[in-house]
Amino acid sequence: MQKAIRKIFVLYVLLLALNSCAGSYFKYLRQAEEYSRKKEYSKAIEAYKKHIKYRLAQEERPKWENPYFYYLIIGDIYLGMNKPKKAIKAYSKAEKKGVDAGLVADRYRLVARWYEKQNKLEEAFDLLLKNRERDSLLFDIMLDRIAKKISALEDQQNNSENTPATSEGSAEKGKS
Repeated sequence: MQKAIRKIFVLYVLLLALNSCAGSYFKYLRQAEEYSRKKEYSKAIEAYKKHIKYRLAQEERPKWENPYFYYLIIGDIYLGMNKPKKAIKAYSKAEKKGVDAGLVADRYRLVARWYEKQNKLEEAFDLLLKNRERDSLLFDIMLDRIAKKISALEDQQNNSENTPATSEGSAEKGKS
């Protein structure tokens, strides 16, 4: 009976230890996610940075874990705050610290799409062209679409400049 109690006690102590470790692991991460849900983005960014720092300090971190991954999420938050340049800085930092280049390329396309939605087509085009080597196929598809939009806008502007402004000009065209 004492042996069973001792095993239960040891198991209980182990579970408490694991729970406290997991609690520390998730503490800043949970905070960051909660701040994001509440749209307290500056606090969320700070909590993600604390989580990165905490994870980097852990000597027994799994080899596959790269805490700098969270810079992608920080960049996403900046983009949601309409700060694309800060988003790009965060994505760049993630890439420099070994985050998968494909994940980073996706984020650059996300920024280009953001510029496109803001009707900042030149910025979108320049960003894609500058980073085309990241994924030439997907970047070229976006470049093509945006180039067509830019061209259509230029044509529209040229046509409006060449169209007579008065109704007399329109009446004269109708006579000929």
